Amino acid sequence: MPGSRRHSLQLPLLSHAEVEFRGMTCSGLLRDASLSGALFSFSQSPRDSTLLRPCRLHLADDGPVPGTCFNGLVIHVNADILGIKFIGMREKERLALLQLFNHHLVEPCLLDRDLTALLKDFSNSKHE
Repeated sequence: MPGSRRHSLQLPLLSHAEVEFRGMTCSGLLRDASLSGALFSFSQSPRDSTLLRPCRLHLADDGPVPGTCFNGLVIHVNADILGIKFIGMREKERLALLQLFNHHLVEPCLLDRDLTALLKDFSNSKHE
């Protein structure tokens, strides 16, 4: 049905992004997001993506919310995905996420999921 909203973020929210660590920037894809944080997959995994490391997530300039940047802390690392907990979310970032969800026709209520739910949804989608 045209114009219907998705109740799952899996696959429709593949937006190009970069994660910036102190002195290092890595390209990849934003796999999922909420007001709590985001899941990011690297184009090429860095040698060192340690836990509890401060970072900045930059959405691609050619996407629906160009130039938006989120401060975060890496709280999950594995071969497939980086889990980033957002820190100090302001209104600008909240509105950018809402605009991103609207662009991909994703239900806005999914913004309220915590990072654990994002990781669980991602894990479940890999096994389907």
